[in-house]
Amino acid sequence: MRISVIIPYYNREDLLLNTLKSFQLQTINKDEYEIVIIDDGSNENIEHKIKALQPNINISYNYFQRNSKSCAALARNRGIEKSKGEILIFLDCDQIVYPDFLEEHLYPFDKFGNNNDILQFGLRKYMNRTVPYNPGQQLITNKADFRDDSRHYVFQIFSHNMSILRSSWHLVFSNNISTSKKVIDKFGGFDDNFRGWGLEDTEFAYRLYKNGVKIIYNPNIEVIHQYHEKFFDEKRYTEWNRNFEYFINKYPDIPVLLQGILKDFFDPVKRAAKEQKGIRFVWLDCFIKFENALRCLDDRPVNKINNLYITLIRPDIDEIEMIQDVDDKVYQVICYKDKDKDLVYWMQLYNTNPNIKLYAV
Repeated sequence: MRISVIIPYYNREDLLLNTLKSFQLQTINKDEYEIVIIDDGSNENIEHKIKALQPNINISYNYFQRNSKSCAALARNRGIEKSKGEILIFLDCDQIVYPDFLEEHLYPFDKFGNNNDILQFGLRKYMNRTVPYNPGQQLITNKADFRDDSRHYVFQIFSHNMSILRSSWHLVFSNNISTSKKVIDKFGGFDDNFRGWGLEDTEFAYRLYKNGVKIIYNPNIEVIHQYHEKFFDEKRYTEWNRNFEYFINKYPDIPVLLQGILKDFFDPVKRAAKEQKGIRFVWLDCFIKFENALRCLDDRPVNKINNLYITLIRPDIDEIEMIQDVDDKVYQVICYKDKDKDLVYWMQLYNTNPNIKLYAV
């Protein structure tokens, strides 16, 4: 089995069924992948409803009674235990995938995975309203119905090149990530001491990052996040803050401590104060400060204002290798995310020059 798609699920039946429908048109053979659903104690066992879809793909539905230890990390770990795949994809139950989703998740592992431990992630577009879904339907017909993932703006400001972002591990959200089973066997799964909402995926990514696993952004695995109400309220802040305290006790490292900068977003009182000051995108404002603070640890400013900017359009990998040791110029590499895949992934895996930015369009 090449791929196991692990989906934690709790009381979002309609959204999960749409997600499963979207897997019916995958470009890889159905025998190459399985979907492992971990039902974390929903009010109703919906295995019969999944079977009624007649999806004609390998689906394993596993129901666990909810208890005081139930959490997203434990659900994902149970999915790991049930999985048979070489590559594990972690996907939230409310994400609609494109037909080439699995093929594109596999590509970096097939091309570069023999020599690299990889953790990759993709972005999502958020639905602003409920849109009925059927397999093969074109969802993005009206741009007003969708909004971009906030991480998209981080990349516009800094780069798509994760090798130069010091905060890359904090950009790994478990709604859409993948790594190999051998990496998890070496470094462990998710820490189920993180309870409630937030940071269990960040700790997972940080642990892998500290152990030399290469984090890459894959622009070709974007998903559609189905609409549902979502609140960053006092309850969510309390859970996030509790998990943050656990995180910094586990790793009393300065980069982990600096995540406290993001409290200005998660604390509803502080966020409201910033919004009243005219800061429209509070998370992005906090994250820019977080990345800049991490760069200061390496004595690396955000921009070298007096240095020459050189733009390279779709260069060969050989050209990028030749400028690895050049430190008096800033390079902007512009390429196509679909036509120049090898360049996109090579730069994130092998680039050592912090002044080489990547923008995949």
